[in-house]
Amino acid sequence: MNLLTEAARSIPEARYTRTVLMVHDKSPLRRELSRELRFSGYRVFEASTIEDTMRVSEREAAKQDIHLLIVDAAQVKETEDLALKVRALYPGLPVLVLSAEAQPGTL
Repeated sequence: MNLLTEAARSIPEARYTRTVLMVHDKSPLRRELSRELRFSGYRVFEASTIEDTMRVSEREAAKQDIHLLIVDAAQVKETEDLALKVRALYPGLPVLVLSAEAQPGTL
């Protein structure tokens, strides 16, 4: 376990003021991004599929707001559809689209 992991685990739950839903199909990258966000004080829910994302979105809609959706843009059409579905539950939700593999002009 590295120091960053230890620090992230030591952050008390009450410190979180904003919640992020992180969607990425590659577990190592999703975990690392989530860890960095937690270290910065965000509460993070992780999902790897559209189905997981919708399950978390629907579950959390009744009890607390999700403040930001971060989604991988591996497949642009699916990313847009997913963002629209989640924003139906959270109108005005900001969506941050990330990609390490996108070609220029595809987003």
